[in-house]
Amino acid sequence: MATSTKPATPDMFAEFDVLEGFNPIDKATLIGKPFGITGVRFRENERHVKFAELEIVMLDGERLGFQDSSTGVAAQIAEYLTTKDIGAPLGEWMDTKLFVPRGLRDSVYDVIDANGRVKQAKTYYLSLEARQRSANVPAPAKPARTGGRAPAGEKV
Repeated sequence: MATSTKPATPDMFAEFDVLEGFNPIDKATLIGKPFGITGVRFRENERHVKFAELEIVMLDGERLGFQDSSTGVAAQIAEYLTTKDIGAPLGEWMDTKLFVPRGLRDSVYDVIDANGRVKQAKTYYLSLEARQRSANVPAPAKPARTGGRAPAGEKV
């Protein structure tokens, strides 16, 4: 059987279907990098672990995707959709426009595996914007002391 050494060209595939989607990205590359979330879907794998699939767009317009099954990003997105009265039903694609101006952050902590060994685990979170106090809303007053000694360093 003869094989062609001719390289594949776009013309050869003009009648082919093309699968759509975004390139998956390692969440660690999103730490501190602004992005927008354009869509999300919650699914469940064969081990019954629920996870979120997210489509994102970077500031340069590059479209990517990532998955998360943690108490971090997945839980934050589920809560966000619930506050928007959308909910987070399994399997249903939801378009959204959520800007994450400070990207992801991570939290590293110790866990004990099935063999009793301590290992490090990592959870990623959407970095939240600090709420800014309106110019016409005063800062909360310090609570009044009610007797007793003044804390160290405080003058009476």
